[in-house]
Amino acid sequence: MYDLVRNTLESAIQQWRGMAKELRRLADSLKRDKRTTEAANVEQLAGRCENAAKQDDPNSGAGQLVAYLQGLDAAAQNKPDQLQTLFDEVDALLTGNLTKWNADINVAFNAFFPRANASTDPAEIQSVREEIDDLGVFIRRRQEDLLGVSSLIGERANLQRLRGSVEDLGSFPILTSDVDVSAPTRPAAGYGPGGAGLQNRISSALREVLGRVPRIADTRSFKAALTQSFDLVEVEGHTVATWTPHSFIGQTELGGGVTGAQASLYARASVALDHALPLLDGLYPLDPNADEEEVNAIRAIARSELIEVVAELKTEGGPRVARVDGLFDLLIGTTINSSTIDDDSHLGQLEEQLGILDTHINTLDEELDASNFIAVVEYVISINESWKQFKSIGSGASVAKDLGTRLVLLSRSLSVAAESVQEVYAAMDSVFVGPAERQVASFQDRKANTVLVEELLSWITTFATDEAPRLVNEGGRIGGAAIVPTAIKLEDLVDDLIKAIPHDPGVPSGMRHPRVRRPLEELAGYLNEVRRRAEDIHLPLRQPA
Repeated sequence: MYDLVRNTLESAIQQWRGMAKELRRLADSLKRDKRTTEAANVEQLAGRCENAAKQDDPNSGAGQLVAYLQGLDAAAQNKPDQLQTLFDEVDALLTGNLTKWNADINVAFNAFFPRANASTDPAEIQSVREEIDDLGVFIRRRQEDLLGVSSLIGERANLQRLRGSVEDLGSFPILTSDVDVSAPTRPAAGYGPGGAGLQNRISSALREVLGRVPRIADTRSFKAALTQSFDLVEVEGHTVATWTPHSFIGQTELGGGVTGAQASLYARASVALDHALPLLDGLYPLDPNADEEEVNAIRAIARSELIEVVAELKTEGGPRVARVDGLFDLLIGTTINSSTIDDDSHLGQLEEQLGILDTHINTLDEELDASNFIAVVEYVISINESWKQFKSIGSGASVAKDLGTRLVLLSRSLSVAAESVQEVYAAMDSVFVGPAERQVASFQDRKANTVLVEELLSWITTFATDEAPRLVNEGGRIGGAAIVPTAIKLEDLVDDLIKAIPHDPGVPSGMRHPRVRRPLEELAGYLNEVRRRAEDIHLPLRQPA
């Protein structure tokens, strides 16, 4: 019960921060479109959300939540008999304050952007509206969870749901079979007998080698790309071609890789690593009483962490911020002065074990050893400073989003969407809704059009494995924007299918099983993620100063 309440309140704070971020993003989009009045209104709403998420303000929403958390901590440790009272107060907070805050933001936002225009709203407006709706759903579900663990009515409801789940589980046998998670591809119009999958692989290979895909009829640009990508040198009577890579890391099927600011950061860090490791390995103790085994142990730890930092910087899709920050904290600590390191950090411990003190320096060789340690520290600090500058380009905990990084993230989202279709197929097979039945199963969408289940799922597969990659390959950032409407349409259709399952006579009864509904809900979420990533590609690579 304690963990449920604590997680509920902490998650509510994160929800408000996420809503503020989406509102800021919408305001930036409105500014680019010269809609200054609307941008100012949205920024005001974003400020309200940010104020609500300030934990150090006792009058803010988050401040009140933190106060409840502190009271909950004290009750859990000292007065467990008061927990029920706190649960009741938290329930009142969810029912009153949080619901009211969310309703106020919803009313204010709909006054600027009415829901009647939802079908024509840009993606940024839809994202904010989804955040508002998600927070409302979150509050209602947490209220149900609190009721379920803290009251007799909730216990009875839980038992009823448990009984229903057992009955559902026994209604259908589970079929086990090998599932091919690699989504099938279908040849697209204008492509040869090899299909779009082969064409995409060829285009990806050409882009990786040449930096771009030259037009078929443009021989001049193809020759220029070859000249820029290969250096030809005569060696002992024969020609040797040397390839000049265009990015530091292999690219995805959409052409993404480690490029731009991240590639520059990784290049600098690699050079620093190449210089620092030999110096680190050559250090020896100046203190005659030093324990050689302890020196080697702490040196090995620091060496491994430094290598891991540089390896993380070349991660496709962007480095993991928490991972890099954590490694630097271990290496040099959380020091405020950028020219020093913490004594309890691993390099600080190594300095102590080595005895790097003026009183231990008696010869030029010993002074050189101390200088080498200082050089190692400076190399690590220089990488850390470059990392901080790189992080400052993004917003919040996000790192800089170069086009290559955005393409990697979009490629992953498309892959998981295609894989999710296979999971839906497997779930339907387990309740005896096979391929033939899926071809006749149908539902009504929100416009009262009849849609076949198999047509929808095959459309999603083709979109994720063929249409979307081809548009991005050929159109770049413009192609990324072009796939947004299709992603929205497919997500809406999956939502329509989920809503139609309980009552639409065209849907087989087997699909009403929760085992089918859950992967369909996941598929809708992945399509939403594809839309977000595609929209992100079309945004400027850097925010204006």
